[in-house]
Amino acid sequence: MVEMDMFGFKALAPMSEWVSAPPMLTKFLSGHDVRIEVMRGEPNATIVNLVLEFNVAMSCDSVTQSLSFNMLSFGFGGQPMLNLRTPYLQWSWSGTLTDVSDGILEIIVNNPTSFNGMLSTGSIGHLLLCKGEANNVMVFPKSAYDDTDFNYTDGQYTFMHHAYGADMFRYSGDFTLSWSDWTNWKNVTTIPADVLSNSDTFWTGQHLIVQYWSGVVTTSSIVVHADLNYKQQCCVPQFLTQGPFNDWGYDQCISSVMNLVSDGTWELEIMAAWPTYLQLNMFEYDDYYYGDGIMNRLPPNSIAHNYLNLSAPPYPALAWALIIDDATLEWTLEPHGHAFVSATIRHFCVLFYGIHHNLYGVQTNSGASKYSPIIGLLNKSAADFEESVTPITEKIFGHKPNTEIVGWPEDKNKRHKVLIATLKYEIIDWKLKVRVRGLGAMSSLGKAMTDIDLIWVIPKVKDLDYPAGKPA
Repeated sequence: MVEMDMFGFKALAPMSEWVSAPPMLTKFLSGHDVRIEVMRGEPNATIVNLVLEFNVAMSCDSVTQSLSFNMLSFGFGGQPMLNLRTPYLQWSWSGTLTDVSDGILEIIVNNPTSFNGMLSTGSIGHLLLCKGEANNVMVFPKSAYDDTDFNYTDGQYTFMHHAYGADMFRYSGDFTLSWSDWTNWKNVTTIPADVLSNSDTFWTGQHLIVQYWSGVVTTSSIVVHADLNYKQQCCVPQFLTQGPFNDWGYDQCISSVMNLVSDGTWELEIMAAWPTYLQLNMFEYDDYYYGDGIMNRLPPNSIAHNYLNLSAPPYPALAWALIIDDATLEWTLEPHGHAFVSATIRHFCVLFYGIHHNLYGVQTNSGASKYSPIIGLLNKSAADFEESVTPITEKIFGHKPNTEIVGWPEDKNKRHKVLIATLKYEIIDWKLKVRVRGLGAMSSLGKAMTDIDLIWVIPKVKDLDYPAGKPA
C-alpha cells in the first residue's frame, strides 16, 4: 500500500532495480579554501586538523589511503605528515597534519569506498587550504601593500617575497605599462634601476608592482604594491576625469586631475548641470574605467557603459566630491556646497561692486542714454553715432560703397556696423599679429570685410604694445 500526501508525489522503483546514491563528501573542516593565519615560531604553527564527513558510513582505511597532499611552499619546509585520529562518528573521518609549511595545501581525496566496500564516490575531490602569516598575499589578498620588503642598498633595488604558494612572478616599475618576463619563484629579486626610474616617470619615488601566478588555484590576479621615497601611499599614479562638466578634458579652467588627499584616497570636487556622467582614466583619455560602486577596467570590445553616472546632489548641496579608494577602486560621492551660501555671496557682490563704464571707445551724442543703450537708440538717427575716426579698412583699401543689396533691405549707400570678437587677429595699423592654432583665417577678417564698419573686440596679449585709445 502506497500512501500519498495531498498535492505530493513519489517516484517508485522495484527493489530489484533500485540503485542507491553513491557516497558523497558532505563536509570538510577546516573548510575549503579557508585562510589560516599563523605566526612563525608558534608551537602549533605547522599543525592543521582535518575532518571529512560523508553521507554514508565509510571505510576509515579506504579514506586514509585515498588521501594525498600537494604542498606549495617552494623550499620553505617539507611535505606534511598525517596522523590518524579515532573517528567520532561512523560517517566522519578525522586526522591531524603536522609539519605543514606556509603556502597553499591541496588535499586530494581519490575515490574512497563505503564501509562494506560495495560503493565508492566514483570521483576525485580537490580541497584547498591556505596557511601563512598576515603578509602572505597568496593567503590574504587584502595585504597587497608591502613597502617594508622593498629596499635600495649598494646601488641596487631588491624585493623580498613572502607570497608562499605562488609558482611564478613578474614585476612592473611603471604602473603596468610594461612587465618583466615571468620568472620561477625565488626569495629575493633584484630589480634593474632603469625599470623604476626613467624619463617617462612623472610620479614621486619608485613604485613596484609584483604579480604572482599559482597553478593550483589557477590565477594570476594576486599583486603586491611597494614604494620607495614616496610622499603618499597609492596604487595608481593619477586619475584623469573627463565628461560634459569639463568639456571632455579640453576646458583647462576646470581641473581634470584628481587629488591624492591621503594614503590611497583620491578626491575631486565636481560641479555641473545635473545629472551628468564622467569617465576615469589612468594615463591618457583612452583607458576607461567604469563601475557601480567598484570600478573595473573595460576592454575595447565591451558593450557595457564605460562611465560613472552622477545624479543631482541632495538639496541644499550644489556639487559632489568624487572619492576613490585606489586599492579597491571603490568610489563614493559626498555632497559639497550650500545653496544659501552661494545666494548670499551673489547678493553681496551685487551690493558691494558698483557699475564701471569704459573710459575708451566711441563718443556718443550728449543726448544718448548713458545707462541703457537700447533705450537711448529710440528716436535717434544714425548720425548720432558716426565715428570721428576713419575705419582701418578704409585706410588700407579705401571706401567702397555698396552696389547692390546682399540679403538685407537697407539703403544701398548705408554702411553696416558689425561687432565681432576673436582670439586671433591681425591689425596692420598697429603692427600686431596674434596667431592661435586651429582658428584658420580668422585674423584676416579685416581685409575681407571692407564694405562694413567693423567693431572688433580682441584680447590683449602679454608683452605686446598696444596704442592708447581715444577717451570718450
